[in-house]
Amino acid sequence: MSPQLIQKLPAITLLEGMFPELSTNQLKVCVFYAMGVPYDAIAQNCRLSPETVRTYLKRSLKNLNLEGYDALRSAVLMRTFGNDSNLLIVFYVQIMPDDFVMQLHRF
Repeated sequence: MSPQLIQKLPAITLLEGMFPELSTNQLKVCVFYAMGVPYDAIAQNCRLSPETVRTYLKRSLKNLNLEGYDALRSAVLMRTFGNDSNLLIVFYVQIMPDDFVMQLHRF
């Protein structure tokens, strides 16, 4: 995919195309998880309870036919950022609000 096209499309739209098995909310939770964001911070940013974050991750494992959270993290990183490293930067800028980035620095 060309860098020009990546800049024109919202990052989540690109990611949804790579993960048709997941809902938009599941996808956001999985990407944050794969990036090492703690459950509580994911919950706060996505306006979910920590238990809902855990439920989304479990359902994502099932939808992607994976066993274990390490496999989920690897699958997300390889399928998305393994294809184009610019996508991580675009996701970071478009999806993560500035106050959330500041919260991550506290963890």
